[in-house]
Amino acid sequence: MIKPIKLFRLERDGYATFGSLIIENKLICNTLELPWLNNIPFKSCVPIGCYKLAIRTKWKHSDDYGHTFELKGEGVKDRPGCLIHPANWPYQLHGCIAPGHAIGDLSGKRAIKDSRNAFFKVINAIKEIPFETIGGNVTNIPFVITDHS
Repeated sequence: MIKPIKLFRLERDGYATFGSLIIENKLICNTLELPWLNNIPFKSCVPIGCYKLAIRTKWKHSDDYGHTFELKGEGVKDRPGCLIHPANWPYQLHGCIAPGHAIGDLSGKRAIKDSRNAFFKVINAIKEIPFETIGGNVTNIPFVITDHS
């Protein structure tokens, strides 16, 4: 049985939501999302819940980064394109999740650092999971988002 990928939200305010991403019981990276704004498409972080990952081969930055993964499930059914992709600041996100190797300040604003390298670390960690597709491009990999407890 595949262990779920877990995103634990650690810090949130009106500017951003920061967390940690765990794959196969290992801390892979930190995460950055938008603040919670009642699940408004392109303006809010993803709702707490359980999702599946879908392989996304074509996206805005596929020429630079190759494929990525998109969240699929009830909480995002009206929110197309909830991707995992590199970004440093919340304004670079539109309801997506950005990985990074540290939370800190960049240009005087709270941000996630070294996002590109962290993105490749996430993609490589997911590739190590023996997943299958269960319909189209949707995988059997569970992705769970929760507040840290």
